[in-house]
Amino acid sequence: MTLVSMLKLRLQDPVLEIVWQEMLSGWASSKEDERAALRDWVRGKRDDFLSFASECTEEEELEQYAALQYIEMRAHWQGINNRINYAMVLTGQTDVRLVYRSAIMSQLLGVLEGVLDPGSVSRIMNFLAEPVTTKRSGEALAA
Repeated sequence: MTLVSMLKLRLQDPVLEIVWQEMLSGWASSKEDERAALRDWVRGKRDDFLSFASECTEEEELEQYAALQYIEMRAHWQGINNRINYAMVLTGQTDVRLVYRSAIMSQLLGVLEGVLDPGSVSRIMNFLAEPVTTKRSGEALAA
């Protein structure tokens, strides 16, 4: 099975929509327009990804694109989780919208992880887990 076929099969699986719907139905403090906006956002991510996948004629290019999209989404997801955790430590509370965005994204990421090469996923996760230092050495500043 080609990568594009696998992506379409997995990302257009009706079960994914059902899972999103069930997750969002638990968001009792939200209004329907908030839940709809989040559903529309995640569907947009998925549909944009599938649009390029359908147009791409080179399997290798699609693999590269899929990995880049995964990196982008995974980094966004990690950033949201950092915000959630930081807020919990500081205030004991968090923005529920972020919790649901993280949950929805984790489902999409899980699907992509199931399609991408496991070694690539592992390398990406390790790369994104590495601490980033903003402290610059004297040499870097002088250059």
